[in-house]
Amino acid sequence: MLDPRKILRQLSPALLRELFRRHNQLHAADWPGQDDRPQETPSSHLIYEAWRRLPETARQQIHTVLRDVHELADHAGIKVIAETVRSHHPERAWEFSGCGSRLNRALWFHLQFPELFEQAALFARADSLSAGRYAVRRNGLPRQPLRIEPPVTAALGSALREHYWSHEMRGQHCRVEHYTRSDGNEYFFAYLDDWPDAPLVFADNGDLKPLSARYAFSVLFAFCPADGSLELVAKGGQAVHYPLQRIFCRTVLGIEVQPADPLRPVYNLDVLLDPRFTFPTDPSDRIAHVRLAKIQLSSESASRDVKAVELEFSRHVRQTRALEIVDQSLSSIAMTREQVVVKRAAIQFQFLPWNGGRPSRMTVNIAVPNSCDLREKPEELQVVGERCLKTWEILRA
Repeated sequence: MLDPRKILRQLSPALLRELFRRHNQLHAADWPGQDDRPQETPSSHLIYEAWRRLPETARQQIHTVLRDVHELADHAGIKVIAETVRSHHPERAWEFSGCGSRLNRALWFHLQFPELFEQAALFARADSLSAGRYAVRRNGLPRQPLRIEPPVTAALGSALREHYWSHEMRGQHCRVEHYTRSDGNEYFFAYLDDWPDAPLVFADNGDLKPLSARYAFSVLFAFCPADGSLELVAKGGQAVHYPLQRIFCRTVLGIEVQPADPLRPVYNLDVLLDPRFTFPTDPSDRIAHVRLAKIQLSSESASRDVKAVELEFSRHVRQTRALEIVDQSLSSIAMTREQVVVKRAAIQFQFLPWNGGRPSRMTVNIAVPNSCDLREKPEELQVVGERCLKTWEILRA
């Protein structure tokens, strides 16, 4: 739940004053705490009281902006904003960095580039959805740049509308919005009307009454021309995912795909069981050391009583000792390293201190064939982590 007082207290008064000015509110002498003293900085309490005294429509407009800024001020949102600033206005990156807090950076971005703000909010939402339970990914598609014209999005919308209306009796209306991200990936947001509903709402006069409405539900397609992968976010299992993938590939890529086209393995963790394996690093990455924090081993044999073994290692255990512990654990159930595969692992990076700061750590959790939480880490650490995973041949693609 958004608390305007808390948000107003954390935002820069200068940015707030510009926000009110953009909405034609609290000009000049109306700005709280001024009293003909331009240098005076009003307290958050005075700003809150001034906002609360605004007419309801104006107050709701400011509240909507505060809500949008707050939603985009998390780690994922700021990452998308930084990506957008570097791509579209690199000459102003210093202003973005100078804003300090995440909230101030998000509000500055909203004030300076409102259209890009809306787009960044969509990409941040897409990133969040991609990490959720309804996301599914496939690869092996053509690695080719796309040229998206209105007839393409119209064809996609028409096919989605036909699919949902014939199968679920909803989605009679469909709108598809297409955006190209700075990394070259193509995003298609499809909005379709849901089944009718009549929730209780308050009217402007305070009366409570049902509102007949057809809310929208969404389907997200994210295509990466560089590696030929397609990410789909839609509720439902394979029965829903394959028809939607087929619709996208037919209308946008101009190809037909089969349902039995699983995502190829991306991560190979079995190298962690090789006695010759180490964690080599580049000195420029400022890594003090790397260690195996957790490992999950699995047996593919149907005759085995134990199907999985999971081990967690303390901080002082290095790779050689970790393999000795693995051998001891497997030996206790009459198994060897050659009889198991690695299903999951957690790898911890210990970084050297930087500019007098404290040493930092990053733990990357990986599960075969294609799950990894590296994308949730700070961007500068993502780059280091991905480079190391490729060097160690854990990351295959």
